[in-house]
Amino acid sequence: MLASLKPGGWLIIEEPDFSAARAISGDEQEIRSVASVNRAILRMFTSKGMDPSLGERLPGLLQAVGLRNLRVENDAPIAQGACGFAQMMQMSARQLQTKYVATSEATAQDIENYCKFAQDPVSSAIYYATVGVLGQK
Repeated sequence: MLASLKPGGWLIIEEPDFSAARAISGDEQEIRSVASVNRAILRMFTSKGMDPSLGERLPGLLQAVGLRNLRVENDAPIAQGACGFAQMMQMSARQLQTKYVATSEATAQDIENYCKFAQDPVSSAIYYATVGVLGQK
């Protein structure tokens, strides 16, 4: 990407940061299961050689390759249960259940509790942050 960027040109990159994920309010057992599923997500990424917190490292990486005038945004919304974002994360957990359980960080019951948590309008969580960085060549 840098090679195709003209001098003075701008590069914009956004990446998720799953290390920011945490339950904030809700049923205590479900909160413990959310923590287990979050650990499973981190383990799943690292077992594949991927960085689950790449987003938070973007500013340093772009600065290290010589980009300047960096502008950084970190969006970590608190999502209430039953909202569209929580429902998307519930669907993702169901789809990836086998992979999460394979990490030994979460059980099938943790996945069920995570999904209940995501549907409970009284619960709230940060499911992940999105870090965006704008830099100039």
